[in-house]
Amino acid sequence: MATFDFFRNVRSTGVICTRTLFEGAVQAPALRKLLQQIAAEPDDERRAELKKRLPVVTWQAHFPSGRRKNADAQPSGLFMVDIDHVDAPRTLYEERVKPHLEDLRILAVHLTPSTRGLRIVAVCDPALTDIAANQQHVADVLGVEIDAVCKDLARRSFLVSMEYFYYLDEAIWEASPQPSPKGKGGEASPQPSPKGKGAASAAEPSPKPSATGTETGTAARRERA
Repeated sequence: MATFDFFRNVRSTGVICTRTLFEGAVQAPALRKLLQQIAAEPDDERRAELKKRLPVVTWQAHFPSGRRKNADAQPSGLFMVDIDHVDAPRTLYEERVKPHLEDLRILAVHLTPSTRGLRIVAVCDPALTDIAANQQHVADVLGVEIDAVCKDLARRSFLVSMEYFYYLDEAIWEASPQPSPKGKGGEASPQPSPKGKGAASAAEPSPKPSATGTETGTAARRERA
């Protein structure tokens, strides 16, 4: 698997993020509740404090010491892109990101905790020089502006519940992650909300979590309907 780290919050020591650890975190009722608080909080300072309680993943690197220091970073072979201040994230995903899942080597796409942004995780293209070049390539292809501060290896990514994911390719857990080719593994079936309505729409950016959580399943490619 690509080796990246998991932190229970911004103050904790990191460990290698295993699939079991990841799935346990994204299905936890406590995380779902905290995300609801963050999305509903109107005060910026209070929202920032709440986010510090979220678990963190460092998609771009592993840190043998357990501390996020660029000097100690071992690149994972992945990079992330943040697209902020998005009024209709689902529409952005469907119209711009989804058509490029394969050619941009994308492994995950999810709402950010505010529900007003998208985070993309993808495999680095060895033909490009560094993370910044990979991020800019994605921005150019999608025709979007991205958060330029995400280029350092120690950049953290707040983890969100499974309901926030629009796309998650299980290839992310493979030894040398590559996006699943089209037509192999299939796509995930829609996961029901408490009222059986499926995932949130662009007009309803705050996800509606299921009462029992969302299981990752076994399909090679998972997509939220």
